Amino acid sequence: MDHEEAGVEIIHGNDEYTTDQLLEQCQGNATSMLLATLHVVTERGFTVDEWAAGVASVFARTWVNPQGWRPAPFLDALLTNFRALGARVESACFDGNKSRATISGYPNTALIDALAVDAAYGDAMFRVGAALARELGLALTWSHDRAAGLVMLDVGWAQHSATGR
Repeated sequence: MDHEEAGVEIIHGNDEYTTDQLLEQCQGNATSMLLATLHVVTERGFTVDEWAAGVASVFARTWVNPQGWRPAPFLDALLTNFRALGARVESACFDGNKSRATISGYPNTALIDALAVDAAYGDAMFRVGAALARELGLALTWSHDRAAGLVMLDVGWAQHSATGR
C-alpha cells in the first residue's frame, strides 16, 4: 500500500519488501552499526583489538561446548555468522586439525567507503573471531586477496593448547 505525504510517495516499512530485500537491509544495518560503533570506540581511545577481545569474552559465554570446540565446527559456526553479515562462502575444507575457507562480499568495502570510516574496521569481526578462538583453545588467522575481493580464513589448534593437538 502506497501513501502520499507532502507529495512524496512513502513505500518504506510496508509488507511489499521481500525476505531477501529485508535480509540485505538487515545485513547492511548490522555492518553499519558495527563500523559506526568501532569508529566511536576508537575515538574514545580504545583499540580495535581491545574492543574485539571484550566482545569475544562476552560471546564466549554462549559458545559453551562440553566436548570443546574443534577447528572444523568452529570455522563452520564462524562462516554462518559471516554469511549473516553478507559474506558468501566461495570454498571450504574441513579437516580434523586445520580447516580453511575463502569468503567474498565481506567486509563490505562500499559501506566502509560510504560511512567514511577506517578501512581497518572491516577486519573487526575477524579479530573477534580470533579472540574467541583463543578463548576456546583454537587459532584463527586470515589474509586478504584484495584484488579478487577474497578473505582466506584458517582455523587450527592454538599452539599453547593443553590438549596437545
